[in-house]
Amino acid sequence: MQDAKPSFTEMLGIAEEVIDEIGMPMPSKSKGRPRTYDWKQILAVLLCKGVSPFSDLERELRDGRYCKVAGRTPCDSELHYVYSKIPEDWLDKALELLDDKVTALYAKFGEFLNEFVIDGTGIACDTLVERVAALQKQLARETEDITILTRITTNTVRAVTSHTNKISALSASLEP
Repeated sequence: MQDAKPSFTEMLGIAEEVIDEIGMPMPSKSKGRPRTYDWKQILAVLLCKGVSPFSDLERELRDGRYCKVAGRTPCDSELHYVYSKIPEDWLDKALELLDDKVTALYAKFGEFLNEFVIDGTGIACDTLVERVAALQKQLARETEDITILTRITTNTVRAVTSHTNKISALSASLEP
């Protein structure tokens, strides 16, 4: 057994194994300009992202030797672009498998394996939604709520959920 928390480089190796096991979520590109960076490597980086901002991830890549092409690494906007293209169901499956593999390799004697932290945050959006409050129509800023489940022992993200406060789809079914 090793330390409970793997290094970023070790996590990248495990993330690549996960991608090999479940396959790439996006097909290879056949039209247009060829991709500059290997998307398998970028996906591995994004699986290891945790709760770090894309700018920190870019800095981590710049300092290391991973995902470099001609001495350059992907910028934070490139990382975000690829992240936005990942299907949610693939991401859920990949995060769960990554957590299982890291836990199997790095947890010491099964101690504290079922201790998790749940972190939630709300992000205000620019769009306004119409609400009825106290029988009056009001405009409210739409928010996106994100909840992250992280295993304490290995510091790996187990699951991510997201939902908005937009209830227009439900409210339409309530009107007589």
